[in-house]
Amino acid sequence: MLEVWLKLEKAIKAVCAVHSWEMDDFVCEKLIPTDQDWAIIKELKEFYDVFRKPTVQAQADSYPTLHRTIPQIVILRRKLASLGHDNSKSIAKVAAAAAYKTIDDYFKKIMAIRAPAVAAVLNPRLRLYYF
Repeated sequence: MLEVWLKLEKAIKAVCAVHSWEMDDFVCEKLIPTDQDWAIIKELKEFYDVFRKPTVQAQADSYPTLHRTIPQIVILRRKLASLGHDNSKSIAKVAAAAAYKTIDDYFKKIMAIRAPAVAAVLNPRLRLYYF
């Protein structure tokens, strides 16, 4: 959804600039995205993109995905840590820090059990890629 909004940003701004809002000032003040709103949308899209690939890989219906759990969580932690240290993105930085804490908690719980580690080691498909 955010990606679509960003693709339509110029068109939305053009329509809002030429349209006459005769109803009241509420529409102009509350419903038309400002430059700050567009910046937040861009930051949020970048934040959510971190989760795109791991989510797609975890939703496989035709093959097991447990062997990908640990590697994907490691990748997520790394990307969230990087985004969490980016001082130019205040909204994404706060969201990344909160997400990193949650992912890190899950990672510690996963490492306390054997199933994902055994699945990663025993699965021959991507073993050499990750290890």
